[in-house]
Amino acid sequence: MPRFTARQLAQMVGGRLVGPADVSVQNVRALELAGAGDLAFLRTEARKDDAADCWQITFLAVDKPGLFSNIAGVLALNNINILSADIYTWRDRTAVDVLRVTNPLDQLFAQEKWTKVKEDLKDALTGRLSLDSRLGQQAADSILSGPKRPSRPPRVILDNKSSDFFTLIEVYADDHIGLLYRITHTLFNLHLDIHIAKISTTVDQVADVFYVRDLDGQKIENAKAELQKEVKDYKIALQQKIAKARNELIVQALAQKCTHLLFIDTDQTFPSWTAHAMVSRRLPVVAANVPIKSIPSKPSARNYNPAWWGGDIVDTGPDSTGVQQVWRVGTGIMLVDLSILEKVQKPYFSTDWRVMPDGTEECIGEDWWFCERLEAAGIPIHIDHDVSIRVGHVGNFEFTHALVWAEDQIKAFTDEKEKAIDEKAEADLHRVD
Repeated sequence: MPRFTARQLAQMVGGRLVGPADVSVQNVRALELAGAGDLAFLRTEARKDDAADCWQITFLAVDKPGLFSNIAGVLALNNINILSADIYTWRDRTAVDVLRVTNPLDQLFAQEKWTKVKEDLKDALTGRLSLDSRLGQQAADSILSGPKRPSRPPRVILDNKSSDFFTLIEVYADDHIGLLYRITHTLFNLHLDIHIAKISTTVDQVADVFYVRDLDGQKIENAKAELQKEVKDYKIALQQKIAKARNELIVQALAQKCTHLLFIDTDQTFPSWTAHAMVSRRLPVVAANVPIKSIPSKPSARNYNPAWWGGDIVDTGPDSTGVQQVWRVGTGIMLVDLSILEKVQKPYFSTDWRVMPDGTEECIGEDWWFCERLEAAGIPIHIDHDVSIRVGHVGNFEFTHALVWAEDQIKAFTDEKEKAIDEKAEADLHRVD
């Protein structure tokens, strides 16, 4: 092994290679090529993981405060979602970040997208690109609803016991555009240095662990409240932008003397005859019962249940047809007869955090807010099962009712098998006795 490479190996945290062995060899080779120069940006490498249907991106750079925040922001700006990440800082301040990310939207031009990511990151690191401004504009331009249900407030755990050298900050929250950037940017604003991070995203939930110290190299004590407030405020700000966009669409539709307004979010799939079918129902409000982006997936429509503030799930089964009145439903695909709005209190769409009857704090999305306004005005809400069966909700893959049915069948089969196993075990036990 060349002497330069041996020196670099000695700089690794704990003397360990970072990530899979082949990635680590590439890391070392990159440093060998870079030499000892004080370059702000050393190397970016992207390769496809066909088995996992994702990409693995490796960033090497001379570490600086806010580096990982900039990486997260640039990926969010390019509509790339981080599935998992391992970031490390070597003793010589070399940052090695190994990320597994979703496929670019246009996979035919994936390499061009990674080139753009690299150029955007250079611009962000040198101050030529304002991520706060661009990500804010991206969220405002996109009417992408969050989960079609109230979401739980973020949970932040501050752990000073698990490590002798670092404070561990654990963040659990609903995923949304730019969340990881917001978390890491808040840590940067709190003058905290991220040395190791473990990022995990499952459908629409994140579980992130950051090993941090202050800029003097000391553990910290009081970042929990500020970080939790920042994540909550950011979620409200994002959903308020969605609510504002929906309200503005209503204003425009009324100004143009439209009779109906059909909301279709950009993450929905739907049949070409959706508008015709919904208008033909001649109802004040009719929506599709869109499956939510979670595993297991469930329909978004709910019926009132006095014992549970979240209501009961309304299923759209293989044989469901016609329309059905419901209590709450998402606005991902919803047709509104605009003549009813004179009865509805403004703002039509908004969002806030509320303490629920069971004592939990929940974020009420703009879709549930609108349903509350309709209920207060005495306006019924219906779902169209014929449309609902054909719609999809695009996340890491397309969530459809066929997926919901398959999950239900698997659960029923599993429950039946577990019951049979339990009964057999119980019978065997009695025979032994």
